[in-house]
Amino acid sequence: YSMTDSWQRVRVRDLIASGTLQVSDGYRVTNAELGPSGTPFVRGGDIGQHGEIDHRVNDYVRPEFAERIRQKLTQPGDVAFITKGTVGRVG
Repeated sequence: YSMTDSWQRVRVRDLIASGTLQVSDGYRVTNAELGPSGTPFVRGGDIGQHGEIDHRVNDYVRPEFAERIRQKLTQPGDVAFITKGTVGRVG
């Protein structure tokens, strides 16, 4: 028995229509907004082939830009699809 035996197939559009899924564009940070401390910024290269995310990031959004990114921060249970760089990686 595997976990996938109990999974249900649903259409993404149905999840969006029911309010279960929200799709939005992420934040495209500029190099000027990055620094040695602040909010960790995960790049496509930080996501492995099997969805694992390397939390030892090298990039941070500087504290003075925190309010600008607040609405775009991921929360536990979120899924991130990379749209720039290595397209298709999911974490």
